[in-house]
Amino acid sequence: MNLLMRTTVYSDNFSIEGFEPLYARIGRGPNRRGNFAIPQRSSCVLRRLLTGMYVLNRVDPKSRGANAPLLWPVRAPERIAVVELRDEQLCFRMRNLAFFEEGLRLSTIVNTQAPWLAFESPLITKVSGSGRVGIQIDGTPDCLAADPAPNAPHISLHRLAAWSTDTRFGLDVAPGYANTVLVAPAAAIVRSSSLVIAGRDDEETVGTAGLAMRVGRLIIP
Repeated sequence: MNLLMRTTVYSDNFSIEGFEPLYARIGRGPNRRGNFAIPQRSSCVLRRLLTGMYVLNRVDPKSRGANAPLLWPVRAPERIAVVELRDEQLCFRMRNLAFFEEGLRLSTIVNTQAPWLAFESPLITKVSGSGRVGIQIDGTPDCLAADPAPNAPHISLHRLAAWSTDTRFGLDVAPGYANTVLVAPAAAIVRSSSLVIAGRDDEETVGTAGLAMRVGRLIIP
């Protein structure tokens, strides 16, 4: 079963019964007082501090015993994409992380390809191992896998939330020096991938993000 088939998108509250203990963003899940934790203290420190993900809640679904199943709340219009990793790696934007099971590890990789550096930070957050990770999407998500093809999917770069480490991207941007360096919207061309998760452009054209959002992604990718 490929990674896309092990991805489930929830638009309503869902049970986390059967999950291993997980670390959840404070204020976004079934949080309880006194369960604060700082897992993997030396991993992605600055990015976690900037996004409020350094101190998390440790949630153990098994502690409920015979009580009603513990539910993860989903608040419209958001969606939660739950990805089951099996000794695999998933890159993601820290601001989209909802939770991860405690068997998974956070780390940072570097992408120094010139096209990527023109629009994004070279530092990319990654989660690896075996377990489930929840990715929060504001609005309707697109979850897709792609093989090399002439009609590769285009995704607004600012809506990109998570992607497998085998993903090959291209970038599509209007020509011209000012566009490339300053404010032009850009789209990621998914050349090939086991999984890409992104928000859908429901009511806007591809890549309406300008300079301010680009600077924001450089600081908090």
